[in-house]
Amino acid sequence: MKDVAECPVCGQHDFLELFPSNYSGTVEQAAAFFLTDRAKAVHGRIARCARCSFVLTSPQYEPAQYDQLYREVAKVERPPGRTRAVSARYRSLADRVGAYAKSGRFLDFGCGDGHFLDHMPQFQGVGLEVRSGVAVGTNANDCRIIVGELEPAVTAGLLKPASFDFITTWDVLEHLPMLSRDVGLLRSLLKPGGFLFCSVPNVASFAAKLSGERWNCYLLEHLWYFSPTTLGAFFERQGFATRAVRPFLFPADVTTLASRVQQTYGLRLPVPKAIANWTLPLPAGVMFGAFQLKS
Repeated sequence: MKDVAECPVCGQHDFLELFPSNYSGTVEQAAAFFLTDRAKAVHGRIARCARCSFVLTSPQYEPAQYDQLYREVAKVERPPGRTRAVSARYRSLADRVGAYAKSGRFLDFGCGDGHFLDHMPQFQGVGLEVRSGVAVGTNANDCRIIVGELEPAVTAGLLKPASFDFITTWDVLEHLPMLSRDVGLLRSLLKPGGFLFCSVPNVASFAAKLSGERWNCYLLEHLWYFSPTTLGAFFERQGFATRAVRPFLFPADVTTLASRVQQTYGLRLPVPKAIANWTLPLPAGVMFGAFQLKS
């Protein structure tokens, strides 16, 4: 593991501990504590930048180790279902994107099975599902979804510079060990004046403050914890202008909510079948951001 040497928001090098790590296992065992089917909600050491108050995990595993962990998780994790809650989330996000973009070509970075693309029929959408390995397809015009890593997809010309009107990144940025590099690559894919839209956990939210160390977004796979202020500052540093940073109610079904309660608090809540798929818009501490590339 390695300590974060420089704050990606302000470039400062001094960090203060907020919460010690509550994970004591090895990197080889960590896959069992990643993503939806995690055995328990745990996190690494949570620290805060002494200058700008950006919150992050430090130390972190090496990028290659995160790649390996996600490969291990993919072997056993249930594929994401197209539930009513997921559809509700994407409808809401599509509406927010539509306030800034009415037409054009876009990239959904971290697209999964392409479900969000289905909610944007008026646009020409391309998805990149982030997995270590070789990207497929000859270029983004030849396939709807590219599977692979961002940097090889860019360097091989599968994703071309200045070829997208906007990029969407839903619940992705907090997972990227090479955050500044990857956002820089995404920036290179945008046309002048293009937008990048994101959803990320909001460490300054009421949910985060109320829950403290047990906030449902303090997780082993999450590396970066933005507030509205630090999210805007990060994108300003990356060459974007902030157009909006707003709270986002996260739609979740009752079954998923009960699972999160058990993972975080160890409480097993029986869920009657009749309400298992009920969808609730939860104030979980997530925010939506809209950022426009500066000319």
